[in-house]
Amino acid sequence: MTYSDKKWSTTLLLCIFFGMFGAHRFYTGHITVGIIQLFTFGVSGIWTLVDMVMIISGKFKDSNDALVKNMSLAEKYRNKIYEQTESLLELQLKDAPSDEFVENKKKIDTKLKKDIKNLLLQKGIKITVSDITAHLKHKHRDKIKELCEELYNDGEISFAGNSRYFILKE
Repeated sequence: MTYSDKKWSTTLLLCIFFGMFGAHRFYTGHITVGIIQLFTFGVSGIWTLVDMVMIISGKFKDSNDALVKNMSLAEKYRNKIYEQTESLLELQLKDAPSDEFVENKKKIDTKLKKDIKNLLLQKGIKITVSDITAHLKHKHRDKIKELCEELYNDGEISFAGNSRYFILKE
């Protein structure tokens, strides 16, 4: 739900004092309806009265179909933050990784896991994550640690010593 940048209080005061001339309609961008109200004196005040009730109840909309509502400062900021968050989420969804990217990432992770197990098998000793990263010439130690933990959780490798070292499960 979007809210108008037009002030609720201004809209209400224009409707109360100059509603029969359509001033509140001109203010909120409803030019055509404003002209009709101007020449019909707000259809003898009935249309003006209906508009006044709609303004007071928070149901009156501007020409952009946004509500002209009496909001506290906190509500205005909350709505602004909500709108910005919503637009950021839309951008993130638009930039979400494709299926091909996800598939390639899985292939790379699988190859790295295989390389970790081969290294542990080849060395036959306990090895730290930093040493595994160095032997594999990988740039991201945290990624290697994450993959080692996955291998451990899958039961393919074990911790040794004080849980600082990894070793191939026997």
